[in-house]
Amino acid sequence: MLPAKHEWPLAVVVGLELNGLGLSRALSARGIRTCAVGTARARGFSHSRSVDRFVPLADWSEDVLIEALIALGRTLERPAVLLQTKDEGVVWTARHRAALEPWYRIPLPDPAVVNLLINKGEFYPLAEREGWPLPGSWSAQSEAELRALMPELPFPCILKPQVKNSLFRRQAIPKAFKPTTREELLAAYRLVAPFEPEVVISEWIEGRDDQLVSCRGYWDANARPVIRFVARKLLQWPVELGNMAVVEAAPEEWWPEPRRIAQQVFDKTGMFGIGAVEFKRRPDGRLVILEPCVGRTVYSHELAPLNGFDIPWACYCDMAFGVQDPEPAYPTQPVKLFDGWRAR
Repeated sequence: MLPAKHEWPLAVVVGLELNGLGLSRALSARGIRTCAVGTARARGFSHSRSVDRFVPLADWSEDVLIEALIALGRTLERPAVLLQTKDEGVVWTARHRAALEPWYRIPLPDPAVVNLLINKGEFYPLAEREGWPLPGSWSAQSEAELRALMPELPFPCILKPQVKNSLFRRQAIPKAFKPTTREELLAAYRLVAPFEPEVVISEWIEGRDDQLVSCRGYWDANARPVIRFVARKLLQWPVELGNMAVVEAAPEEWWPEPRRIAQQVFDKTGMFGIGAVEFKRRPDGRLVILEPCVGRTVYSHELAPLNGFDIPWACYCDMAFGVQDPEPAYPTQPVKLFDGWRAR
């Protein structure tokens, strides 16, 4: 039994934009009052009916965010549930947890777990030791290190920054590169390095975009899965290396394996909060882990509530009331999520 709605705590969404807008819409549909905290770039999204209050940040930085959250917290009648949409917000909040806990319920694991799951250079060695399915991968922190790796690297391959920080995300460059030659690899690195010199180079897994699968959900403070949804991308833009354009509930027969592997990862690491593990299916049907996501939603998380798997609500109920409902069944009429211009 939940308390009367007027006693429900506020949900505070860190980072609005499209990801945060989807999160606030899911919360608002449940009757939860939402306060969004974001930069001026997010102000346009704050006019959504799903956002009850918007706290503007002078800039996106650790000190500014934490100071704004503390100032907001001091105005609250009861502790709010703090929800995240960006990796940096997750890292900063985990680091300053003790200062924020008087005013917030924070669904995040320890900072060491956050760093492990966000940083591919730390996660991949653990995954190799545990025998989790991975593509071949290498890391480099400089062009000299990258050149030294050249004899080992397969082509084509994938180059990504270790962590996509906000400075990198603001640049008009791809989020990942698919070089087919050494020259293309060096050229890609020189584009990325000014914003993030540490990179991961991975084996390219053949297959169309509709072989990209993710297990996303909410895990409680004991790393127990409260709710899990398995999604499949149908299209992304740019093709092969872009962002979600169309995503759907994966076929029901695909669900057990991503759930099983994701649970192995999160049991071992001590996951807590909203997160995901992203996979690609090899041509022979085997899944490989592309990367985990810890402590935050991604843009396409909005698909899960639309299909009856309300991940934000599950997190909010556990953090605010200590209530966990049984996982729902596979949707009888699955719906897709389209990003209009990318899909076109």
